[in-house]
Amino acid sequence: MKKTILISLFLTQYFFSYAQIDTVVIKGIVRGNVKEVNIQMLMNNPINYDNESFSAPVDDNGEFVMKIPVTRLSRGRIVAGRYSHDICLLQSDDLFVEIENDTIKYSGKGADKNNFLYFLEVNGYNNSKYYAEANDVKLSPKEFAVKMAEFRDKRIELANKYKLEQTFKAYFLAENSSIYVSLMQDYPERYAHFNNVRVDSLEVPAEYHKYWQLKNIVNDQYVVSPTYIEGFGKYMYKMREKIKNQLTTNAEPFNPSHSLMIDSLKGKTQEYVMAGFICSGLSMSNHVDTIIYNKFKEIAKDLLPIEVVTKAFDKYNRKQMLLGQPLNNAFVETQVEDTLGNVLSFGEMIEKYKGKVVYLDIWSLGCGPCRVSMPASKKLKEKLADKPIVFVYLTLDRKNKKLWSQVVEVSLSNDNHYRLVKGFDSEFLKYLEIGWVPCYMIIDKKGHLMDFSAPRPDEQRLEQKLLELAKK
Repeated sequence: MKKTILISLFLTQYFFSYAQIDTVVIKGIVRGNVKEVNIQMLMNNPINYDNESFSAPVDDNGEFVMKIPVTRLSRGRIVAGRYSHDICLLQSDDLFVEIENDTIKYSGKGADKNNFLYFLEVNGYNNSKYYAEANDVKLSPKEFAVKMAEFRDKRIELANKYKLEQTFKAYFLAENSSIYVSLMQDYPERYAHFNNVRVDSLEVPAEYHKYWQLKNIVNDQYVVSPTYIEGFGKYMYKMREKIKNQLTTNAEPFNPSHSLMIDSLKGKTQEYVMAGFICSGLSMSNHVDTIIYNKFKEIAKDLLPIEVVTKAFDKYNRKQMLLGQPLNNAFVETQVEDTLGNVLSFGEMIEKYKGKVVYLDIWSLGCGPCRVSMPASKKLKEKLADKPIVFVYLTLDRKNKKLWSQVVEVSLSNDNHYRLVKGFDSEFLKYLEIGWVPCYMIIDKKGHLMDFSAPRPDEQRLEQKLLELAKK
């Protein structure tokens, strides 16, 4: 609890108002047998995926009305029946939408940018086409570089021809450039992997190496692009792997994250990348890098990264308040299904294990790291078999005839298996903003949540933590 109080005190220096929220009204008509229109994954900042979803029923006349709070440029997908399309909203938008099967047409204020996005989709120039070419891995690095440059330039040409709001155009051009750079950075290694050859045996144009040099990728105007911000995470990982092979055992400790964010980056890019790093640590590992955070406090001037970090700490503190307490409603009301097909609440499931420490393994059959951890989990489970400790497995996989046999085979365990009925949409995962697996939690003998970011089965500190709780 002391950590929570300290974090709150750190933030008292920031006295500001969050960005003004406007309500964008989207009215429309749907032709066809569609009961509901959804806007999914509406993201309103480039620093972290703080996304939301909205829905509106379609009446008997095929009409719908949707009201969406918008603080700044927001991007997502509009879904009607089997079809979905990119959508972008700004605070002043007032849209009318006509939808028929896989076609969509906008009118009203804010229509131009969305008709432009649909034009790109229909003509094969949307973001997905960028990635499709990279995922095919058919072109040589040299051919790929030429095709991607042509694709990037064609999108710029189209954006200049369309009448687009300046805010959206700046975002589109930044995202266009950032996706291009990201693919150029990745493609040689991707090509080598899929073709089972060494990267250093390939003819790789100088263009690729250019985009691993900071001077060629840093541009403060691009902070509006989430791909731009994410790219520096990739850059830090690359630095970490490179120096790992170069350092001797007697070398001075070197932190590539600190080197990049404190010594190399400046201006808005530095603020936004630091904010993303801080938010990621709070969300995924329940950790704050105090060196980066203190530097951020010192240099942060832009409202958006300050707002995002402040909200991230607010959420972090809220989640910390759950620890040591009985399970809240988000947990209790989550539905799980057992191997016999019985649906029960999470609360009812945990009640079965009262008097034992529960190590909760949230996983999926398609998750490589989840599967890799199972032997260590089995070994620890057997070692602690005589203690009041139980290993409970929650899969996010959809139900099918082979599910439970596959679950037992992969998990190396034939008991305490359940399925989260709503998958990642389960109430307690959404409350904790967990959108990844594997994820491990610990619940004590009384049914109190003790850790929602618990150590992995192969970490030595896990055994000690479970044994300490078992003694209480």
